[in-house]
Order: sequence, then C-alpha cells, then structure tokens
Amino acid sequence: MRLSKKSIITTAIAVALAVAVVIGGGTFAYLRSNSEDIVNDFSANKVLVSLSESGDQQYEIIPGTEEVKDPKVTVDNTVDAYAYVEIIDNTNGLVTYEIAEGWTLLDGYENVWYREVAANAENKDFEVLKDNKVSYSAALTNEDMKDETGALKDGLDLTITAYAVQKNPFANAFDAFAAKDQVAVGNSEELVEALTDGKPVVLTENVEISSAQLQSVDNPSINLNNKTLEVTGNDALLLSEGDSLVIENGDVSWETTNSSKVAVSMFENSALTIKDVNLNLSGSSIVVEPGVNVTSVEIIDSEIYSDDNYCISTNAADNTSGKSVNINIKNSKLVANYPSNGDCTGVLFNVPGTLNIDNSEITAGRQAVIVRCGTANITNSTLTCTAAYTNYDQYTDSMWSSGNEVPVAVLVVGNRSNPTSYPFDATCTLEKTDLIIPEDTGAIIYAAAYNGRTTTIIGGNFESITADSDDDSNIIIK
Repeated sequence: MRLSKKSIITTAIAVALAVAVVIGGGTFAYLRSNSEDIVNDFSANKVLVSLSESGDQQYEIIPGTEEVKDPKVTVDNTVDAYAYVEIIDNTNGLVTYEIAEGWTLLDGYENVWYREVAANAENKDFEVLKDNKVSYSAALTNEDMKDETGALKDGLDLTITAYAVQKNPFANAFDAFAAKDQVAVGNSEELVEALTDGKPVVLTENVEISSAQLQSVDNPSINLNNKTLEVTGNDALLLSEGDSLVIENGDVSWETTNSSKVAVSMFENSALTIKDVNLNLSGSSIVVEPGVNVTSVEIIDSEIYSDDNYCISTNAADNTSGKSVNINIKNSKLVANYPSNGDCTGVLFNVPGTLNIDNSEITAGRQAVIVRCGTANITNSTLTCTAAYTNYDQYTDSMWSSGNEVPVAVLVVGNRSNPTSYPFDATCTLEKTDLIIPEDTGAIIYAAAYNGRTTTIIGGNFESITADSDDDSNIIIK
C-alpha cells in the first residue's frame, strides 16, 4: 500500500513524542496485586480406649446365683472411630452372660463386638455386659464342676479386651479391626521395613514392590485397604517350607515376567490366602510345585485374571505328590485368556489332593477345570469354556500329554496317558453347577479312565458326559 505524506508525518510525530517521554524521565508502576492470606491449620487427633471394672475380678460359681460384673469401655476420640470388645471365654459353659445393647457382632467373628463412636458423641462410656452381671444356671451339678480326672476344673476365666480404631480410611468395621495390629505404610520402603520386622501391614497409598523384595521377608501379610499393590520383577515369589502369604482387601497387579510364567510358586507346607482381592496375574499363574504333599491355597471373595495358560495349577512332575494339597475357591471369579490361541485353563488339578469350588465362576479358552486325579467338589458354580482353542478333536482318540494337553471341554475328569503319569483315581462331585460351552465345539464333561484307574462323577448329567476308558478301568457316573 502506498502511504501519503500526511501519513508519514503523523507517524514521525508519534515516535518523537514517545522518545520525549523516555528522555524526560518518569515513575514506573508495575501491574501487581496481593491476595489475602489463607492460613492452613492442621489439628492433631487421637483415638484412645480404656477398660475398667469394679471389684477384684474374683468370682465363685454357685448354681442358681448371679454376681455383679461391670466392665466398661471408655473411648476418648477426636475423630470418628470404631470401638470393639473381644471376649475370650474359658469358663466351659459354667458362666452365663449377655452382651449389652448397642454392640453388634462383627462379621466373621464369634467373640468380637463393635460399635461406632462419633467424635462429637455425648456419651463415650459403654457397658459391655447386659445388666452388668454374670449368672450361673441352677441346673449345674457337681459333675459339671469336675474335669475328666474328677478334680475340680481350674483355669476358668473370662478375658475381655477393648480396642478402638479410627473410622477413616477403612471401608467398614471389619477392615478396621483387621488393621488394629497392623503397621500403616505408604511406600515400598516402609512396606519392606515393616514386613522385615515381621509385622502385618495396611496400605495408606498405592505401593509398588518387587517380587525380590517380597521374597526377602518372612510370611508377609498385607491389608491393601482398597489400595493397589503392584508387584514387578523377573522372579517368581517362592513360598518355601512353612512360608505363607496373605493379601486382602484391594487390587493387585502382578507384573512378573519370568520364563516359567509363575507369579507365586508354592512348596511343601506353605499357604497362600487371597481374600477380597482383584488380582491381575498378567502373563503368569499360581503354581503348586511337584513333590508337595502339604499346602493350602485359599481364594475367597476375589477375582483373578491371567493371560497365561492357567490361573491356578498343580504340577505332577513328581507323581508322589499331592496327598494333602488343598485348593479352596469360594465366592470368586477366575478368568484365563491366552491371547494368541486360547490355549488356557482356569484350574488344573492333577495331584491326589482336594479341590473345592463353591459359588464361583471359572472361565477359560480350552478347559475351565481339569481334574486329572484327586478329589474335586464343585457346588453352586458356573464353569465356562469359551472354546477359543479351536482344535476340538485333539486328544479325543489318542493318549494325552502333560498339563492341559487333553480334550477341549468345560470339565475334564480322569486321565488317559502312560501308566506312570498321574497314577491315581479321580473323583468329581457336581451340585447345582452350570457347565457352558458353544455348540459344536468341545465336550461338556470329558471323563477318562485308563491303566486300571477309576474315574467317578457324581451329579453329572449322563447326556453331557463323553466317556473314554480301557478294559481294565472304570468310569462311574452317579
């Protein structure tokens, strides 16, 4: 655009004026402002409990009488809390009492009661026993007072203990009570330190820990407190002789990537408890190792997902193993989903122990459950084979291989292999259990008996069973 002389002159004057201001001096004022202060006050809090009682706590059991017994719980709390009383009764039924109103029996316990105590509650003193008394039945006789040797019974006592636990951050009174003896931890260093000291822990934050760090401590017990525990590393967690692991109340992401595809490896006289946990095993499984005769796996109120070949399996490489291997799955959901070809099984049980599945769902691509030997009891459950593994005719007319190299079916019971493999009988009892598989794929129940063995199925529908045996063996269907 072409500028006129007038435009040029005006611009020059504007520039000159600006320069004049600078040269002439002046006061600079920045654009600025201050807010009012916000003061953050933090209040210290407490949850204290005491137990008191009048008298000398010495009592005489005289039939038809009663005595004053007035234990009282006092809570001193500045935040909402749960108060508990635990009663250990060693009176052999000679002493009668009732719990005072306001106390509720804690789920899962027979001798623990609780109540909520608000921080601003007007009354924080609570009687334990109704009418503050114990009584002795008029029906008691001299014989009731004697032990098996005829002497008067001794060691008769009633022990009452009070506890108080802050209400927040626990989901309920059960979780809070479980945490009363636990150490609160918020990071991996605190977690390892507490477990190394032999203390059970409760998480206050999500925590990451390596399988090697878990391996370095004895008998870890972890209350997740609705938080997430992430387990990483290349090593399986080995539960050796007498070891145990308890994980409850939250989420677990188990990301171990060892070549054996094992997250937890269980050995003789070990125990694993998973309760109220969402457990993602990623590319691994829980395995009871060969040669194990005594071990326990408890899966309660939990969900387990694995994209390995199994969620839970036993290993029968040593065919002398399994005499007391016990796996209990209750109120739980197990899903195995091997991404590449569906070659996966929810539970493989191939040792002469006991497998119990109650009120649970087991889903997998090749077999939901295999019981190659041992005893299985499956009640009120749903077993589903998705038939994602599509070689439906494999092993239906030939000897089976190891592990889950058996026919595609919802449930496989028994064995067809060489005489030295799985040399035990198999029994499976079904009650109120649904077996689901797509039509024109595998079997609903595949039962086999070879090498002089007996396979027994109790409660199965005859029409749903594919039977396969040699002349020296028996398949019994009841």
